[in-house]
Amino acid sequence: MNKITKVWFVIGVSLILIGSIIFVGVMTVNKWDFSKLQTNKFETSKYDITEEFRNIHILTDTADVQIVPSDAETYMVECYEQENLLHSVSVKDNTLYIEVSDTRKWYEHIGIAWTTPKITVSVPADEYGKLFVKASTGNVSVDDSFKYESAFVSVTT
Repeated sequence: MNKITKVWFVIGVSLILIGSIIFVGVMTVNKWDFSKLQTNKFETSKYDITEEFRNIHILTDTADVQIVPSDAETYMVECYEQENLLHSVSVKDNTLYIEVSDTRKWYEHIGIAWTTPKITVSVPADEYGKLFVKASTGNVSVDDSFKYESAFVSVTT
């Protein structure tokens, strides 16, 4: 090995060691809680639905979608969502609409997140008309106690 190669090797190993020491120090201060390293801020929004509906229409980007039976005869939507990537919830024409509204600036699309946005729809177990769920990424789960006349679920990845 020539002298220049040895110098670059020592510099590379030194940088790796310094980076490792800094990482261990930061994680020790944060008690090894990786969620404290995320740059995206999340908030929970709850929507009580007072109007009756027969159809469910959900359009989202990266949120996991759960449709679960509620304990009472009430309708509720709970969204755990990223700041500036909020969902709107409304009932129109006998349909519950949940749609994402992305108001982020271009630079807010870059970040680190260890948690996943989530939409939980709590409705009484019953038979409903149409179920429409379209998402880019995430999981969709529907409780077995629900019945639908037709269902369309599309998740890209």
